[in-house]
Amino acid sequence: MLFTENVFLPSRLRFTSKIANNTLGQIEFLDSSEAVGIEGYKFRGVKGWVIHRKNGDRILVVPKPTAVNPYGSVLLVPGITRVPYMDNDGIQKARWLYPKVRTITDIDELVSISQKARDSWANAFSFKSEERNGDEIIKPGMRAPQLGALYASLAHWIVTSEIGTVVMPTGTGKTETMLALLACERPKCLFVVVPTSALRDQICKKFLTFGVLRKSGVINSEVDLPVVGKVEHQFNNSDDAIQFLRSCNVAIATMAVVGGCSEEVQRAIASECSHVFIDEAHHVSANTWNSFRELFHEQKKPVLQFTATPFRRDGKHLGGKSIFTYPLRKAQEEKYFTPITFVSIWEYNRDTADLAIAKRGIQALEEDIKAGHDHILMARTDNIERAKQIYSIYSALAPEFNPLIVHSNLPANEQTNAIDKLRSRQSRVIVCVDMLGEGFDLPQLKIAALHDIHKSLAVTIQFIGRFTRSAVGIGSATVIANAADAEVEEALEDLYSKDSDWNVVLRRLSEGATSIQQRQSDFIQGFQNSPIGVPLQNIHPKMSLVAYKTTCDDWKPNAIWDLLKKENLLVEPTLNPSERVLLFITKDNTQVTWGDTKSVFDLIHDLYLIHWDQEKSLLFINSTNNNGNHAELAKKITNDDSTIIRGEHVYRALYGINRLILSNLGLLHLISRATQFTMHVGTDIKEGLSRASISGRKKSNLFSRGYENGESVTIGASHKGRIWSHKIAEDISEWVEWCHHIGGKLLDETISTDKILEHAIIPEEIQMRPPLVPLMIDWPPYFLERNEEAIYVEVNKRAVPFYEAQLDITTFNDTDPIRFRISIEEEAADYEIVFNGKNIEFHPINKSTAFLYTSSKRASLAEWFQDESPIIRFEDTSIMEFNELFQPKIERVPYDTSKIASWNWTGVDLSIESQYKKHKNPTRLEREENSIQRHVINQLISGWKMDYDIIFDDDGKGEISDIVALKAHGDQFHVHLFHCKYSQSSDAGARVGDFYEVCGQAQKSVYWRSRAKQLFDRLKLREQMRLNMYGVSRFEKGSLQLLDELRRRSRVLTPKFEIFIIQPGLLTTRVDGQILDLLGATELYLTETFAVPLTVIAS
Repeated sequence: MLFTENVFLPSRLRFTSKIANNTLGQIEFLDSSEAVGIEGYKFRGVKGWVIHRKNGDRILVVPKPTAVNPYGSVLLVPGITRVPYMDNDGIQKARWLYPKVRTITDIDELVSISQKARDSWANAFSFKSEERNGDEIIKPGMRAPQLGALYASLAHWIVTSEIGTVVMPTGTGKTETMLALLACERPKCLFVVVPTSALRDQICKKFLTFGVLRKSGVINSEVDLPVVGKVEHQFNNSDDAIQFLRSCNVAIATMAVVGGCSEEVQRAIASECSHVFIDEAHHVSANTWNSFRELFHEQKKPVLQFTATPFRRDGKHLGGKSIFTYPLRKAQEEKYFTPITFVSIWEYNRDTADLAIAKRGIQALEEDIKAGHDHILMARTDNIERAKQIYSIYSALAPEFNPLIVHSNLPANEQTNAIDKLRSRQSRVIVCVDMLGEGFDLPQLKIAALHDIHKSLAVTIQFIGRFTRSAVGIGSATVIANAADAEVEEALEDLYSKDSDWNVVLRRLSEGATSIQQRQSDFIQGFQNSPIGVPLQNIHPKMSLVAYKTTCDDWKPNAIWDLLKKENLLVEPTLNPSERVLLFITKDNTQVTWGDTKSVFDLIHDLYLIHWDQEKSLLFINSTNNNGNHAELAKKITNDDSTIIRGEHVYRALYGINRLILSNLGLLHLISRATQFTMHVGTDIKEGLSRASISGRKKSNLFSRGYENGESVTIGASHKGRIWSHKIAEDISEWVEWCHHIGGKLLDETISTDKILEHAIIPEEIQMRPPLVPLMIDWPPYFLERNEEAIYVEVNKRAVPFYEAQLDITTFNDTDPIRFRISIEEEAADYEIVFNGKNIEFHPINKSTAFLYTSSKRASLAEWFQDESPIIRFEDTSIMEFNELFQPKIERVPYDTSKIASWNWTGVDLSIESQYKKHKNPTRLEREENSIQRHVINQLISGWKMDYDIIFDDDGKGEISDIVALKAHGDQFHVHLFHCKYSQSSDAGARVGDFYEVCGQAQKSVYWRSRAKQLFDRLKLREQMRLNMYGVSRFEKGSLQLLDELRRRSRVLTPKFEIFIIQPGLLTTRVDGQILDLLGATELYLTETFAVPLTVIAS
């Protein structure tokens, strides 16, 4: 017999089985094309052909079903007229009639088959590497990233049972790496966890066949293929789970199914399986994934996490040690990723944007097909309703491509049919919600039309990887998106910038984010032992410390064992030697406080963090156990060579904090035996400090708030040595950095604690109106900390978000009752602040009343302000909150007259402030060419100060300032806020009344220095609101597109804010001391809080 003809033989199942409603099976042999001998066959009316294989097997091939089975193997190829059959359709339809696939129910037999398969893999694996010439594979084998991950994983398992993370960009072969580890390591039972059922089914097919590894010669072709179990349903009990897993070489499940199992079943899975792989591991920080993973870790079983994106949108670390990372840059160089062309459109109207994206996407598809590329377009949306809208657009524009739609509400068979049409090219356009599932593999998917862009970097990299898979005969990827859609996380802004090179930017972003995760991972992995049950990445210590001076050459962290008992430890001491950080967690039964009983106890767990700063010779101890300063720990670790920093020195931690406000103060009484300690809060602090200086009392502890390095901070200190803040660290490394910051202050001998508290702002309780001129009223700080859309203001049934309502002082003198107005366009309500003994009240003074409301609360403004007080700022920078007055202890310096610029205001009506006024037609605005604001804008456009990129008319209720001017220059980003004020007289002079309100506006606007990103969003919103209402743009120079580009650029630039007060009613030659004092106080407030300079422009 001559074996001269090549014939395709489809794969054939050896058996299937079902345990607890979950299936498992094994393939007998794979699809193959082999040289065979062929002869005709005819028996009792059955015509066909006999295929003679080289191994002696004979197979009857027939064109129609038959019961005849002379050789034990019958292959049906419908409609064929000859063998070998070359018709592709015939190959697709070929199926085995005999032997029938066995259904095995005997567990012992299943266990025996899986063990036989495992034994067959011994010495059958070869570390062959693939050789390529461009896209052409010269010698099959494993890719470089696969081999690297394989070696790294095997080496990791030799030395540790710690969780390992493998980072491989999409398309570099994560699944084949898992298959190689299965064949090479031969685990007793491998458990693979995936996020979706689609990915589970796809990976099952790969494990059933060993992927391309057998065909490429990496695995010997004679080995048995794995017995693969697909876990589609929850196990009802641990016995079912154990029987199923003992019958498999590998079991594959979604976390949704595993997470639905009882804890007993989950523990049985962890006990029965020897290894666990977690695919698409960027999901692992979810609680269900994390807790299941820890069950394996507790038993010291190998856990490997595979991902293309080792970071999540929420910033959580995946945990485990990063054992191998194949850079995206390398994947691009090796052509595992095809190049990406980014096509940006720029539209602010969503309907217009959708149409433009669809047209450009279809154009790209037509061009690619014309160039000979077998490409498919996917249009991405983020919800079903949007998908339906987009589907109608593509159906109208390109019916010849037969657009399809896929989303979760479609029946499963319709989803499958749609994907099948895509694979067979009956359709070339598919509209879907999100994406076609993680792990979806179709290299011809090459055009991504992003109607709704992904907001996070992790998801974006995962998504784009679907379009950059390389394969023979396909071209590069194209991504179309609306670059004006700025609602993405900060890291993605460069990616969606106009003319962005995605090949460069995506690589940089991926490597940057991965390196951050790598540094966090390195810090965590620096600990010699990873505690079981308490992942280090989940520890978020409070910012607290006790500091000890040391003179030892080195610390002795292992000496801590002399003070600890194992039975009192939840987590034994673990050390990070390079960072010099020691951690342990104790457990202790303490008597309950609510009764005298010996049978009931409280179980208390305390965290201990100890860090030795070798450079500063300081030892820091952080513990949730606040009983004492842990001196015994310090002595043991430093060989009895440590001295606690206590007393006045601890208050050095408050140094450098501007506008320091004391919230509470504790005093020790050194003489009196009747009273040994008193606590002073709020206005009582003033009395406490004065007594401490004159009557034998000293500070015990204090807590304060203020500004440091342009940020709001809190800091507390106790004379016993403890220093703390309300801030909670994101991780242990952040606490270490905070220790270094505080430690530098504690060692600074030039810091005088007396001078720190000398200038502390101490509240004074007031029962009557202070004799000061109010400059401004601001919303309660609580409002500013919330989502701006969360609180609404209503006046005369007109409601807007609180930031769109105007809140203004209306009485600028030091004697009359303090009055203010809240207004929404033409609607307004006026109030008066009434001092009523130790309380203040907010009384409406006209028929209009304002209301504030959220989704859960509605109250009048007067009632709301009783619970959350607004902030009143006065001429000397004092502030009033409720009935407490905070007056800075600073020497007021008059404003420097040389900083006052003198302009020519010829042709300007000094009584007209704004450039626009309402027209008789309520939908129109009328411009006042002789207004102050118009004159300033003209000066700025002509290049005064600098050639601004953007000049924005922000005048109106809810403004940041009357004019906002922006300029990116060098490594700085300039934000200039111009506050204009009309004059009370047509002639320039020196009237302090012309400055009260504008100084208040200047002080209010400095708030934006800490919210630069929100400033851009506010300008964009206000532009859209005015265009919708009046059809008049606020841009005097620049555009929305340029504003978005500047916002993106501003992330990497140093912000430089400057505030300008424009009052042409001031004649510089006649300025007096009262005006200079007011301007000086305003300047002091701006510089002390956010270091923003003030410039005054006059006549």
